[in-house]
Amino acid sequence: MFQEFGPKIQSIAGPVHSRCVFRTGIPQYYIDNVINGIFIDEPLIKSYMTCIFKESRLMFENGELNYDLGAYLLPEDIKDEAISNAKYCEVEAKGIKNVQDRLFQMLKCYYGLDPDIFIFF
Repeated sequence: MFQEFGPKIQSIAGPVHSRCVFRTGIPQYYIDNVINGIFIDEPLIKSYMTCIFKESRLMFENGELNYDLGAYLLPEDIKDEAISNAKYCEVEAKGIKNVQDRLFQMLKCYYGLDPDIFIFF
């Protein structure tokens, strides 16, 4: 299921996904919607997004993104564009105080810039 993300992301995606589904109780179809670019403003989705980013250590407890780890995990062919898009979307969502709301808007922005490099599981 996670092979297309490259071996580094593949190694963490399954366990992180399982833990966060268990913790949040999110139905798989909510996750599938996000994968397909359907971002419904729903607390379970926001909670799941935050969980996968914190569990994978892509987000620090203060809500800041861990770009060094992101660069390490991303496949080489999308790394530069992915980091650039993430930084752009972080600036776009900067005024949003709530971490879950900010991450939701960042991921929505990121998907909108290039859905072909959107990684979500």
